[in-house]
Amino acid sequence: MIVWRDSMSTGAMPLEREEQMYDDAFGYWLSGFTDGEGCFHGRVVPSRQKSSIIVSFSIALRADDLRILEEIRQALGVGGIYPVPSREENWQPQYMYSVNDKKDLAQVIIPHFERYPLRSKKTRDFVIWKRLVLECKLKCINGKPTPEEVLAEATLLAQQLKEGRAYQEVEWVDYPRPGKGHRKNTPSCPKCGETDPTRFSKRPNDTYSSWCKGCINAHNKAKRSWPRDMTR
Repeated sequence: MIVWRDSMSTGAMPLEREEQMYDDAFGYWLSGFTDGEGCFHGRVVPSRQKSSIIVSFSIALRADDLRILEEIRQALGVGGIYPVPSREENWQPQYMYSVNDKKDLAQVIIPHFERYPLRSKKTRDFVIWKRLVLECKLKCINGKPTPEEVLAEATLLAQQLKEGRAYQEVEWVDYPRPGKGHRKNTPSCPKCGETDPTRFSKRPNDTYSSWCKGCINAHNKAKRSWPRDMTR
């Protein structure tokens, strides 16, 4: 037997369900905000008597940003806001906006991110999580596949969702640093406008210093005459 449970069932600030409307500006902002702070949660809790499949969408912020969560809840018209218990001594108080109801996830949250797509790695999380909500949860409620088939598919999707959150090793990109010491392929001094390559320090990788030699020497000479507290 499979039971669908909300990941949170107590402690929420209730919200009266009313039709909510928001413009594209808010929609794109919320998706961008979710790219950084949101979470698509899904897991399977096995049991001999009845296994539970838990799905939710949440955003957690420090307590001093509670107003942002209230605006999101008011705009979407679904979900609740929950206090997050402190995990350690120096942990700042937090609140979490969470949507757990299967109909709200299917009819509000999923359509939102289909209309206002995510752009970060979280896009992959959403695709897997969407399948977990629609293909598994709704099929289970409708009673089409057997419980064993639903549980096997849900377990696979939940594992993919967990693995996708792990850090992916990538090739490090060494971007040039702006300002003093920045290396360029074409010489151009921002201080005096010099462009003669012979007036610049040449680097081993065929790049040039940011300032020309004359400006660097003048700067170092002037720096030696500064008071000691100005050179720190």
